[in-house]
Amino acid sequence: MDLLPERFGSVGAARQLPTADTFAVRFGNVLQDGRLLLAAGWQPSRSGNAVEAVPWGFFAFDLRNGEASPLTPPLESDGAINQALVQKIAATPDAAQLVVATHDGQQLSVGRFERGSDRPSRVTALAAKRSPSAAAIARDGAFVAVGTETRGRDAPGKAWVIDREGKPIWTGEFRKTVAGVHFLPDGSLLVVAAEAKAVRVALPAGTEKWRTE
Repeated sequence: MDLLPERFGSVGAARQLPTADTFAVRFGNVLQDGRLLLAAGWQPSRSGNAVEAVPWGFFAFDLRNGEASPLTPPLESDGAINQALVQKIAATPDAAQLVVATHDGQQLSVGRFERGSDRPSRVTALAAKRSPSAAAIARDGAFVAVGTETRGRDAPGKAWVIDREGKPIWTGEFRKTVAGVHFLPDGSLLVVAAEAKAVRVALPAGTEKWRTE
């Protein structure tokens, strides 16, 4: 199945170009109904702090028939949250809560959306030198986890757990890129980094249960 702009309604129709090489589709987790979470939209051009007004949105993609059903109305692009070159997304199993992590070259922004909403309920800014590499949200939406890429000693991989209010309750640092963040059935979080290191974080306490060395 192709994932070209015409599959995504008014979001895809926002630009009329001969080729769709600036139309980006990002992949998230599988939802409880078997559909796949997607974020789709045109990558906006940027001039200083100004961002082109092209929409993007969250979709649930049916792997059987190729239908992309919108989970939000078309969303506005701004300097922090847009269909950036590197973007990570996640949703609760019922898609009631949606998360996007983007990097604007200066900081990491984590946006939380409610299904059907046309704007984020909260945006959290985190100090990070590199782009997001992983994102997840707890089953009940209580916590969001996000990890970043690394580039040498000056920009190590980092991971955060953020609560509903946008407050980081745990932060970890790794020599290499954070490869995955996974909420486990008992509510704890497993963080895996590319140097074959893993950390398990107890929640809501935000304390490490164990760490491999």
